[in-house]
Amino acid sequence: MSNILVKIQTILSKQFGLKIEQIQPQAEFKNELGADSRDFLEIIAIFEDNFNININQQEASSIITVSDAITYIEQKINLKT
Repeated sequence: MSNILVKIQTILSKQFGLKIEQIQPQAEFKNELGADSRDFLEIIAIFEDNFNININQQEASSIITVSDAITYIEQKINLKT
């Protein structure tokens, strides 16, 4: 399991009051985790802070699942190195 996945699971478990094992890579933020648009904006801001990246609004709209977030964050981190 990647460090990014573990970090995202920890963030989302705190945000939604879920157990870490309930947050799987294929889980959709809206349909399975219950994130509304306000929740999603908060999550994006938390990801930006925790991973030291910037996520613009257009790119954020393409993040549907936890796996999408992992892929996006990995790409952003790799661009910085």
